[in-house]
Amino acid sequence: MTLLSVRDLTVKFATRNEPVTALHGISFDIAQGERVGVVGESGAGKSITGFALMNLLSKPGFIDSGQILFEGQDVTQMSDRAVRKLRGNRMAMIFQDPMVTLNPVLTIGQQMIETLRAHRRLSYDEARQIALVKLKGVYIPSPEERLDQYPHELSGGMRQRIVIAIALLLDPQLIIAD
Repeated sequence: MTLLSVRDLTVKFATRNEPVTALHGISFDIAQGERVGVVGESGAGKSITGFALMNLLSKPGFIDSGQILFEGQDVTQMSDRAVRKLRGNRMAMIFQDPMVTLNPVLTIGQQMIETLRAHRRLSYDEARQIALVKLKGVYIPSPEERLDQYPHELSGGMRQRIVIAIALLLDPQLIIAD
């Protein structure tokens, strides 16, 4: 079964003159359970592809044409509310820089627990237990202690694993690792 189908996707960036094309007519399919890697030099459009798939392009970027079908639904045609519901629950992204991804004024636990409770009807204790399981799953040492720490108190590698654990929190069907 096809989980994600991208058809003739073109992404552009508005400039003062003509829009600049970042991606032109890319197409691919990802089946349920399949792992796909996109390889290319810096500036080739790998990150732009991920952001487009998640419908996270910031202005001046925009999807000029094409379709992004996730479980048969065209993400490019969905309302903002529908896309927000899809993100996290069904699809997630692991961003390159964990210090930009993580909120520096919230503990790791606050960020994970808030994410879980925003998407699921869970008690604080239930959400904390799930967060601990996910941290253990990415081999975070002393996960109980880490939940009470702030991002700046952790090493870069540990922050990256925390970001991975956050992407895995809601057991999404599609994970995009930038």
